[in-house]
This record gives sequence, C-alpha cells and structure tokens, in this order.
Amino acid sequence: MTGKQHETPTDAQQQAISQTGTSHRSLVTAQNSLFRALGRAAPLREREWAARVAEALDEARRCIASHRASVEGPGGLYDELRFEAPWLLSRVQQLVNQLRRLEAEAEDLSIEIERVRQGDLEPLPRIRAEAELVLRSLREVMAKETDIIWERFNEPVALD
Repeated sequence: MTGKQHETPTDAQQQAISQTGTSHRSLVTAQNSLFRALGRAAPLREREWAARVAEALDEARRCIASHRASVEGPGGLYDELRFEAPWLLSRVQQLVNQLRRLEAEAEDLSIEIERVRQGDLEPLPRIRAEAELVLRSLREVMAKETDIIWERFNEPVALD
C-alpha cells in the first residue's frame, strides 16, 4: 500500500482537539471532586454529606455543560468530525445523545441530593449508585472522544 498513513490535522481541527483536551482535564478534576465527596462518611451527617456531594455535582454539571457546548458548537470537535469525516457521523451522534442523557441524569441526581439536604433520607441509598453511573458514563464519553480523535488522525481511512 502506498500513500499517506494518516493526515495531519488542520489548524481548525487542531484547535478543536486542543479545546477537547482542555475540557477533558476540567471534567477529570470535577470527577475526582465528586468521587471524593461521595466517598465521605454519611451516617449521622447525611445533610452535610449531601451538601458536599451537591457542590461537587454542581461543578461536574457545569463542566459537562461547558464540554458539551465546546464539542458540539461551531468549530468544536464534533463539528470538525462531521465536516471532515462523514463516515463517523453515527458515532458522533451517539456521543451527542450520550452527553445529553448524562446532563439529564446529573440534573435528576441533583434533585435527589436536594431532597436529602432538606431532610428526606429515603433517596440516600440510591445517590451513590446513581452518581457512580454518572461518573462511569462521563469516563466512557471521554474515552470514546479520545478514540475517535485517534482513529480520525492516526489511522488510514478505509478504502471500501
């Protein structure tokens, strides 16, 4: 086989990749904060625990919204991939959908946390489990984005 093995990203693509990397670092920081808040002891301190988790979740939600705006917006990663790599459209759309679901799940979780902050301890057992799902889903989105960037710029385009 002859020819180029991979393409060098354009300036616009490189900027989109760089923005995504910056956004990923913010998401990882927010993930770590949420993970630490969830791991603190809650017995007999449920309201304080919920307040810490709510604060960490709010930061994660802000980072998710910012990330989504960055990758989905004009000149963002998804925009560049749609334009330059139409064969990846279905995977990009899956990421769009997954980010929207993630935002909705985080919003639902914040409502449950607020219930605990108000003194209703019934949702307490579910909060950690649901938060773990949010964290896992967020890690999955970031991994898929990293994979799609690698595949787009480091693997030759299929010729079939």
